[in-house]
Amino acid sequence: MIARTLGARLAASVIAAGVLLTSVAGCTLFSTQATYMPYDPADGVAADLGDLQLRNVRAVLGDDGQALSIVFVAINTGTSSKTLTLSFETANGPGTQTVNVGSGKSVSVGRPDDTAEAIVLCPGDIMPGQNYEVYAQAGTADGVLMTIPVFDSTNPDYEALVPPAIER
Repeated sequence: MIARTLGARLAASVIAAGVLLTSVAGCTLFSTQATYMPYDPADGVAADLGDLQLRNVRAVLGDDGQALSIVFVAINTGTSSKTLTLSFETANGPGTQTVNVGSGKSVSVGRPDDTAEAIVLCPGDIMPGQNYEVYAQAGTADGVLMTIPVFDSTNPDYEALVPPAIER
């Protein structure tokens, strides 16, 4: 006959509880919570440049296949104005565009009702579904190389965002 002491029963209960908890919560115990993984809940991508955040950055290809419009929202949470500089490669070589964002303000770029001038460029050989690289820099914050998706007007949501044809 096996002697059961109070200590042995307590140890067996603790082990049984541990096995039960591990089997019930084992998946979440050892895997990364999905809520901690950053993602962009929009068609475009996001970037943080210190006090300046870029949201839903995407590109829309013109119907002529030559013009590309970069569409995004820039939000300045800082106490001073920021100048966003976008650098990219075009069919004619390197190009840059700047957008000024006042302190505590946001600027939408690329839509017909936006007050900021649209950023339209000639990217060279690119098709919808591909990605386009744009380097963003603002103030003294580290710059970010963004890989932005390219769309076209076949999606009704992008019909109004198609840039005008570029004259060569």
